[in-house]
Amino acid sequence: MRSRFFAQALVIAVVTLMSLALGRAVSDAESTGELQFVSLRHATEGLIEISFASSSEEPLPLDALDVYIDDTLVRIESPPTLAIDPVSALIAIDTSGSMFGAPLAAAKVATVDLIAGLDDQDRVGLLAFADSPTIVAGLSADRAEVEQGVASLRAQGSTALYSAVVEGARILGSVDDGPRALILLSDGEDFGGVSGVGREESLAAAVDAGIVVFAFALGAEADGAYLAALANSTGGSFSVVADN
Repeated sequence: MRSRFFAQALVIAVVTLMSLALGRAVSDAESTGELQFVSLRHATEGLIEISFASSSEEPLPLDALDVYIDDTLVRIESPPTLAIDPVSALIAIDTSGSMFGAPLAAAKVATVDLIAGLDDQDRVGLLAFADSPTIVAGLSADRAEVEQGVASLRAQGSTALYSAVVEGARILGSVDDGPRALILLSDGEDFGGVSGVGREESLAAAVDAGIVVFAFALGAEADGAYLAALANSTGGSFSVVADN
């Protein structure tokens, strides 16, 4: 049950991330009053495909539609597609002692499902954190390296939650193209005095890096207030995953 919820929630996070990459494309088209947004999907070869319904009974010629991304007019192909930069998704998984057993197993399953849903050109990386944050797999399009890293994760130690956020912000902050997201899964709070930074410093690091954080609290013991603040301050989302 928990792993299935993870998989669904992480897919929502990725779709939201792709929507952010479109900038003004969808909102500008809707504001004309002639089009109604229908659907958005991540097409192949790094393209976003958007479907609209026209209020006109006549076919809408492509040259009648202007689409902008970050104030830049982009070319529309037939069928209409928008080229975007690759998504960079860094998955940060709590591997402290409290994650032993079912919590870590569910996180692993959900992470593999998330990786499978990304486009071939998208970059994904894996960050584990217990006594300190550890880069298990750097950002790349190499899915096998990340999957092997996920399989190798073991639960032990304290929880350097704040340090993990700062490290994730540093890694994603070095990427200069496309949407960047930190997908954070934790069942606890910053614990054991192992983080070298504090709560406010970690929040500021995420905001300053310009990343989006999708935070998942695994059970009632997680620091929901901190994770919610982290997600809200970066334009992401916060979800609580029940124990059953």
